[in-house]
Amino acid sequence: MKNNLFLGIFLVLVVALVSAGVFIWGHQSSEHLAWIYLDRFGLILGLIAFVPVLFAVTNYIQYIGLQKRELQKIRTLPGTSPVVFVVSIGGMSIINEVEAFLRQTDGFEDFNFEQRVIKVEDGRKEIQESDIDGLLEKIHDAQNNIRAKAPDKIHLFVKAPVPVATMLGEVLANGIPTIIYHKQPNKGYQNWGALHR
Repeated sequence: MKNNLFLGIFLVLVVALVSAGVFIWGHQSSEHLAWIYLDRFGLILGLIAFVPVLFAVTNYIQYIGLQKRELQKIRTLPGTSPVVFVVSIGGMSIINEVEAFLRQTDGFEDFNFEQRVIKVEDGRKEIQESDIDGLLEKIHDAQNNIRAKAPDKIHLFVKAPVPVATMLGEVLANGIPTIIYHKQPNKGYQNWGALHR
């Protein structure tokens, strides 16, 4: 599609240059019929070359619109068999807040919180570099548990140090479509869209 766009733009530029040359030279010696016919031919070529450009631009706009609609669908639909993945590392747990938020969210009215919520928790106030391997093992175990439930979508809530959150993103990178939620001060949790865009 992008190749069509670039080819179309290139053809339009070539035809525009030819037409400009024909126009300039044609008016300097207007008594020659050949220049008049070349001028008309250049205009016709310009119109013909514009058609693929218009086609490519139209296709590109449709593609962008389709992609936006698909991303919006991913953001708004909870899924037919979703899983909620809560990672709460450091300090107080966010599990109760997440469940309260989801109980008020459309699409989670009949959600089985006991069976479909996967948790990774560590309540220590400080996480050290030496704790990372143990936390990653818990995250990998949770990922295996998630896969065993065969979800079509993961709703991810994370409260963790940035290095742990980064490693979590790497673990979830090539798997099930994942929706990220972020807690805004005074606004509660907000859907920030898909992990993969």
